[in-house]
Amino acid sequence: MARSGSPNRRVRPVAALGIAAALGLIAAAVGIWLARPAPRRGGVRLSAERVAEVMRTRDVALAALENQQLDRALPALASLSGLLPDDPLPARNLAVARIVALGDTLQPAADETAVPPATAALDRLRAVEGETAAWRWLSARLAMARGDAAAAAVHYEALAAAGGGAAAWYALSRARRDADRLSGSRDRERRVS
Repeated sequence: MARSGSPNRRVRPVAALGIAAALGLIAAAVGIWLARPAPRRGGVRLSAERVAEVMRTRDVALAALENQQLDRALPALASLSGLLPDDPLPARNLAVARIVALGDTLQPAADETAVPPATAALDRLRAVEGETAAWRWLSARLAMARGDAAAAAVHYEALAAAGGGAAAWYALSRARRDADRLSGSRDRERRVS
């Protein structure tokens, strides 16, 4: 039988007060966290409007890159890379776009003027994120576009050794075969001359 003056009735207002105090502290902590200044990335602080512009530029650049509209993608990615100098994604996407601009990178580049910008983009990528797997793959493709299968093989060897999987081993085999073929043709050219 329940008593009318049970201690549970006295505890409920105290518990409600405790819960209200806890919720108030949580709300204050969230408010303080949201009001704190945004962390700086490489000394660049962007306003909300500028962030929205950067996001729009990023979306346009990535869409253009996916559709291989390099005339639209390259300027937008170069702009993003300049705006966010410490962020690896604009640098990586610019490097990818520059490699795509070379055309079929399993053959020497038809347009030699596209090689220096691709080299610069890869240098920038390495400065931002180091010698990552993405940098190695792109550098190997650039080496193949320059007709330097031996340099490509060095990158593929590093990828294969780092667990790059079957794709790295296949690319390494192909680069070594191309390097042997190219050195053999150079030897034949020397003998003929």
